[in-house]
Amino acid sequence: MTSTLRLALAVPLLVLPALVSCGDSDSGSGGPSASSAGSGGLVIRNPGSEDRDYFHDFGTVPAGEVVSRVWEIENTDPVPVTVRDLSASCSCTSSSISYVHESGELVKGSRLEKPVITLPPGAIARLEMRIDTQHVQVKNTDKLAMIVVRSDSKVTPFLRLEAHLVAKQAYQAAPSLIDLGDVPISSGARKHSDLITGIRGQAYAILGVESKSEGLEVGIEEILQGGERLWRVTAVLVPPLEPGLWEGEILLRSTKEDGTGEDTPFRLPVRGFIVPDVLVFPRALSFTDFDSEVGARADGELTALAPGHRVKVVDSLIQGAVPDGLVTSFEPIDPDAEGRSPRWRVSVVAPANLQESFFSGSLQLTLADPSQAPVQVNLVYRRPE
Repeated sequence: MTSTLRLALAVPLLVLPALVSCGDSDSGSGGPSASSAGSGGLVIRNPGSEDRDYFHDFGTVPAGEVVSRVWEIENTDPVPVTVRDLSASCSCTSSSISYVHESGELVKGSRLEKPVITLPPGAIARLEMRIDTQHVQVKNTDKLAMIVVRSDSKVTPFLRLEAHLVAKQAYQAAPSLIDLGDVPISSGARKHSDLITGIRGQAYAILGVESKSEGLEVGIEEILQGGERLWRVTAVLVPPLEPGLWEGEILLRSTKEDGTGEDTPFRLPVRGFIVPDVLVFPRALSFTDFDSEVGARADGELTALAPGHRVKVVDSLIQGAVPDGLVTSFEPIDPDAEGRSPRWRVSVVAPANLQESFFSGSLQLTLADPSQAPVQVNLVYRRPE
């Protein structure tokens, strides 16, 4: 397990071929296709570094922070320049662009439409590049983020802006998100994540829970594995619960890198989807292709999600605008002496004389326990044309 977590730290820096091919060079002062003052095109007015005006170095940034850099880009062409799009190199990077019109009005570029914005001659745009280090996939190593500005300028049709950083994270968590999946509403759910120090040779240590979202119970177990310390963090989501998406987090107290004092708490996100105790999978039953001799068939499995929970299906009802002749069957997969089972096979068969090319409805399954609401699943049939 430890070797798997360490492997992420050895992933080399990703370079996107489509962006590198724009003509970058180590000694260029304006970046790929960037224009120097006086030659027209889009010109960077506030260089990011002494030798590369299109490059900015954020250095080492604590993971979880959002950093930004604003470039001032002047349209030195004698005609308006339209920015067709702004392309980011990865999902952790985003951008926005605007300029102040000579009337004093702030003109903002559209992130959802193309073209993005049109810059009049002489206009100075403010292009902000933002990097959310929480979404930098590989922590504790060099990250090069890029924004490519594509315009209709004949001098600078492409302008690439670059930013370097190292997202420093004290721990590597596997998984990095505790995903509880489908959480039965009456019993909740539990899962864990294993943490090791993210930087080899550092003496970070988990001290305990700083805070946790309401509804969570958290356990921490320190384990020695392969000569290294590992912290197993268990998240338990407990009732009462409301149906739907649930998102929360655990903040863990941590020492500094030398093992003393306290550092910034480590954030471990938790997510789950609160559902009824009994469900049919898949969530909608689709029929197989129609056959003139055997008809069509839709299969699913009713599952009791709560640990140790067994149910008994006693009746079924098909509802909706469906044709006559649909036949339902259900049988337990691992029944006990009372005929109860944690899983049931469920089937609906459409007859061979089916004429309809499309119908939809629902299947309702009644359980023996009167306190348990009937389980419902959608039915969909569409005959291929």
